[in-house]
Amino acid sequence: MNISIGGVWERLISNLRWLFMSPRARYAVLWNRSRDNWE
Repeated sequence: MNISIGGVWERLISNLRWLFMSPRARYAVLWNRSRDNWE
């Protein structure tokens, strides 16, 4: 298995950031993502 540590670290940090986000911030992120998908 050849996984770059940078990629794993980045994913871990983004997951932690998501955990510590407020529900309103999470909703905003999901809303922006779904809007981007619809356009």
